[in-house]
Amino acid sequence: GCVSVENIPGDGFLFQSGNYRFNNGAGLNVGGGNTGTITLGGGTWVFNGNSSGIRVGGSTPHFRMNAGTYMFLNGAGITIGGSAPNNQLGYGSTGVGSNLFYFSGGGGIDPGGSNQVTLYPGRYIFNGGPGIDFSGSSRLIFSPGHYEFWFTNGAGFRFSGSSRIEYNGSVWAKM
Repeated sequence: GCVSVENIPGDGFLFQSGNYRFNNGAGLNVGGGNTGTITLGGGTWVFNGNSSGIRVGGSTPHFRMNAGTYMFLNGAGITIGGSAPNNQLGYGSTGVGSNLFYFSGGGGIDPGGSNQVTLYPGRYIFNGGPGIDFSGSSRLIFSPGHYEFWFTNGAGFRFSGSSRIEYNGSVWAKM
């Protein structure tokens, strides 16, 4: 099954840094009613199977994935919907070598609605699927640093609606 994190008051919830594995379509659902930051504390996270991965929805005010290794296999991905204004992927990264986000078999980063996603330096690999696909009035923000992006087997970098890209400081991206 899936782990659902909803209606967490106050300071939020921290998944300690460690090794996590979600198989056979299981994943992490971050729903509404959270008033603090929901944080994945880094380490190694593996999501395996179609319809799995991470789903952020409702009006989640703060979702953070600390620097680490995140593997989304066989169609798993990150989907952000509703009005989630402060999503941080790879928070605390010091460079390309301290963050890895890998997507294979159809998964990717897919925000829609009215969201803000801040990426931190690292290596982002998309092997098939949508790749990065922003829609609605979503905003992608690059924090300062170096990035590597790999798009293979039809994965792309798409923006539609009134979604847009911004950057904070000096950003260097290799694609």
